[in-house]
Amino acid sequence: MLRKNNSFNLLRIIAALLVLISHQYALNAMPEPLVFQKYSFGTFGVGVFFMLSGFLLIDSWLRNRDIFVFLVNRIFRIIPGLAVSVVLCAFIMGPLFTELSILNYLGTIGTYEYLLNIFLISKYNLPEVFLKNPYPAVVNGSLWTLPFEVLCYTSLVIVGYILKNKNKLTSIMYVSALVCMVAIAAPSIAHEKYWRYFELILFFYVGVMLYFCKHADSGNKINLIFLVIILLFLSLLNWDLFKVVVALLGITISFYYVNILNPLFEKLGDLSYGLYIYGFPVQRVIVYSMGDSLSVVEQIFTTTLLVGSISWVSWWFIESPSLRFKVFLRNRLGDYEKKSVY
Repeated sequence: MLRKNNSFNLLRIIAALLVLISHQYALNAMPEPLVFQKYSFGTFGVGVFFMLSGFLLIDSWLRNRDIFVFLVNRIFRIIPGLAVSVVLCAFIMGPLFTELSILNYLGTIGTYEYLLNIFLISKYNLPEVFLKNPYPAVVNGSLWTLPFEVLCYTSLVIVGYILKNKNKLTSIMYVSALVCMVAIAAPSIAHEKYWRYFELILFFYVGVMLYFCKHADSGNKINLIFLVIILLFLSLLNWDLFKVVVALLGITISFYYVNILNPLFEKLGDLSYGLYIYGFPVQRVIVYSMGDSLSVVEQIFTTTLLVGSISWVSWWFIESPSLRFKVFLRNRLGDYEKKSVY
């Protein structure tokens, strides 16, 4: 079990804000701020999300190794907020900012293809929308990570299910270490355009390994040894990425053991997902409408206020009710299964 008095809510919000800051520069066709002089704030923020996902989801899986329950939990966490964001972009923002007439816009197949994002099939453009922006066309560039995050979830479920009759902790740890080794070595033979995907795999499964290191028996040091080996291997092949992974590990561990403003964020709700999925479209509108009159810093401040408000509404009126409905649905299906036995 994970300790409840951690600061992961705050860490997720910081990660989402790093992505938002990075995108604000990119959408103004300006160089993004860098971490260790190579990786953008956005990449670092996404790395935080993926490492936290690996750390938290392996705990969720080990506490309840029911594939149906695990997948329902993930679906109800990701899809409702995403669906609202996609629909708002397609049918509110799109008609307002397209170069087409509303009738032509609504009569174009691309408008409806954008809805495929709800099903994690990435579609970035809407017909003739934001073509005059410094960074043209893309409506919500943040969505590219979501299908890949779900792929990581799925791979974890498959590994856990295959190894369910074995020593689950040790076996999953071995497989996680192997996946990390492959993710580190693969860029040396893969095309450069795939490198970022291997980085996300590495972040996720290092998070899984960190969980095992934290929850291993005091006499079992093998998990820590495996993690050290992974880091040494990474340091030899990619020193820049090694520094990022070590920084992410340090940050994750630090926020796990400290309790910073946790009561406040419990009252506010988990705003990080809303910041992530609504941030890019709002930034698009800010650059389109006020890009000439506001500096990048002023745009970031304005965007943060707007997206923070939208994220609060999203959490309390979309995401949180969906999670409560998930529990209701799961309980009802559980009752049905019990009745069907007799």
